[in-house]
Amino acid sequence: MGKRRQTVRNKKRKYTILMLTGFLAAGTACFIYFGSKYLRNAIKDRICGTVIKYEKELSETVEVCRGEGFVFLVREKDVYDNDAHFTEKGYEVVGSEAVSEMFKVFQLVYIEYASEDVITFVVQPSPFGILWNTWAYGFYYSVDGTPKGALTGITVMEESVDEMKGEGDVPVFGGYWYKTERISGNWWFFESVLKEGFIKRNIRICRNKKYIL
Repeated sequence: MGKRRQTVRNKKRKYTILMLTGFLAAGTACFIYFGSKYLRNAIKDRICGTVIKYEKELSETVEVCRGEGFVFLVREKDVYDNDAHFTEKGYEVVGSEAVSEMFKVFQLVYIEYASEDVITFVVQPSPFGILWNTWAYGFYYSVDGTPKGALTGITVMEESVDEMKGEGDVPVFGGYWYKTERISGNWWFFESVLKEGFIKRNIRICRNKKYIL
């Protein structure tokens, strides 16, 4: 009986070590993959090159979104009236070949048309969400051709004709750093990273208020 218990304990230790090793490897991969300026530039170059290649189809997508009114297109097939401002729809519901093709070509997370000034395309740079959950990559169409805050809450830090840097606060998720660069004409690339995620922030707030999280 004692040997059996010892065997079970040993197995549990092995599984624990394997799990910890896996988390450590994932964290290291995350740091190396997205912490490397070279690889971030590679993602940017791939997105920008693809935007130029499919500019005609993207322009058609912009017109479809305008025709739908303020809309938030996602991968799911359902339709939700979130509020009076815009409607959330699965991209397939729209019935546009251009929109469907762009979701597949760019592996889009969503397309957001929530303002007359900008239509935002958020890209999934990797199928492994754990490797990019604090980063956001994508591009947008600027109606007047000037740099925009493609994400909510941008505060401009530096701005020029072809580039803008900023920081802001995304409701729920936290503060982030933001950068955008012109791709061609009215098309702009953007990237951002959360500087302080909502988990870290909520822990600090609870500790300050002497709550137990």
